[in-house]
Amino acid sequence: MGAKKYGDVIVVDDNSTDNTKKVSESLGAFVVYNRINVGYSQSLEKGIKKAVALRFTHSITMDADGEHSPRIIENYLKLFKNNDLIFGVRNKRARLAEKLIGSYFKREYGVNDITCGMKGLNLRLIKNSKIMIVENNLGLSIYNYLLRNNIGFSELKVDGVKRIDKSRYGSFFLANMKILITLFRLLFVNHLRSPLKSLIKKFYWFSFKNN
Repeated sequence: MGAKKYGDVIVVDDNSTDNTKKVSESLGAFVVYNRINVGYSQSLEKGIKKAVALRFTHSITMDADGEHSPRIIENYLKLFKNNDLIFGVRNKRARLAEKLIGSYFKREYGVNDITCGMKGLNLRLIKNSKIMIVENNLGLSIYNYLLRNNIGFSELKVDGVKRIDKSRYGSFFLANMKILITLFRLLFVNHLRSPLKSLIKKFYWFSFKNN
């Protein structure tokens, strides 16, 4: 557990069958154990909520696929001195759908690699916030919320190696479909939800006046 030298570690065990919970606890990590498999998005958000509950001040998320070295954490800690939100930027994206959702976040907010799993967050930004969590969202709801509220960010190049496990999003086709669905959900939240709510309120007011 190379990350332990930089701070406390939280491991989210999404109902694995490989003794992740036992091994992680033996190495001194806090473990969030899911009694049923809830998927990537909920697991990531549960880990961040656990950090808030433990009164940690900052979090750095890393996927458990071995893509990024824990040594990079040191660079995030340096950036935290002047930045509250840090996005990792990989050399390339693995999937077509990642490029599409990445293009949206680049155009909308200027973020170059929103789907990179290595992100740094000052937990003060979300401690008392009411964030709308979009189901199966690649763990992007929190960051989408902060970007919509004009929170500034920094970016950091992160070297990656080929992942050592299979994608939890399934086959190439299934993974791309899930990412596209996430993009459509975020488009709805960012651009259609408020206008629709306003329209519905106007409709009710019109109906009330005519009754």
